[in-house]
Amino acid sequence: MSVAIVNSYTSNSDTAVTNGPTAGRRYTAIWLGVAMAVVALFAGASEFLIRAQVEPNDLLTRHVALLAASTSRDAVFGDSHAALGFSGQPGIINLAFPGENTVTMISKARSHYRKVRPGLVILQAGPHQFTANRDRDVGRDYDDGRVQIGGLRVLSDWHRPQLLKYWRVVLRGEEFTSNRDFQPDGSQTVAKIFAALTDAERHRDGEETVLSQIPPDDLRQTIGFKSLHDFIPQLIARGARVCLVSFPVSKAYRDLAVNYPSFAKARMRITALAARYGIRHVDFWAAFSDDAVFSNSDHMNLTGARHLARLVRLACEKPVHATSAKE
Repeated sequence: MSVAIVNSYTSNSDTAVTNGPTAGRRYTAIWLGVAMAVVALFAGASEFLIRAQVEPNDLLTRHVALLAASTSRDAVFGDSHAALGFSGQPGIINLAFPGENTVTMISKARSHYRKVRPGLVILQAGPHQFTANRDRDVGRDYDDGRVQIGGLRVLSDWHRPQLLKYWRVVLRGEEFTSNRDFQPDGSQTVAKIFAALTDAERHRDGEETVLSQIPPDDLRQTIGFKSLHDFIPQLIARGARVCLVSFPVSKAYRDLAVNYPSFAKARMRITALAARYGIRHVDFWAAFSDDAVFSNSDHMNLTGARHLARLVRLACEKPVHATSAKE
């Protein structure tokens, strides 16, 4: 009897020892399954969110898609001054994008012209592009072929770091919107009118902008200028008609910039660069005093961008000796 009891006890003990790890593995498997389901649900919902709401309002996504699809020989390159300042000229695509420095601009132009022989190449060249901050900023490298949109968005370096930010927008009940209109030619336009502000507001805007855009005394020492210096002859060698364009700034901006001689020095240095290679430099920096064509102290609005684009095209297509800029 005692043996039976012992055997029974031993049997129960063995069963408990055997079933413990099995149950633990089962619980682990269930937990992992639930976790994977949650991750898959989050990934699927995020993918839908990106495609349905984020990308239609993401100007950079649309810009890169246009860059990938375009085979236009005639193009504009630069930062926000060119992106917002040149719109509506048939046959000329605007591949400028806000915030991009000169090195990034060049990498994009190089990438674009791997696909097609260059025609009229309009390169933005203004004093503000060579500030210390712009010169230190590495920016995107379009020339390495990795700046592209495609595949699963949630796995891309483009969107993955922003996923939590996207969901915060949704959870706050807000909407994804763009502060600029993306035009078919790639330009990004705004309807805002700088003239609608008070004199004090325009002065304050100009002052803040100028102080953030003071160029160095000698552009030749900057990475951006050196890169532009090296890139221009490469374009010329491929048959490009290169045109350097200094985009307009408002009178409020200019009235303050006159206190910093490096602005004038920078414009002269850009003119000298163009002369060295026998290309056009169209300097519209001081060409407009009507604030109705600006959206702020240093960007054109839609009306100004369409008007300026016509003038830029005419000036860039003239012989080198006849490129004076007049309003």
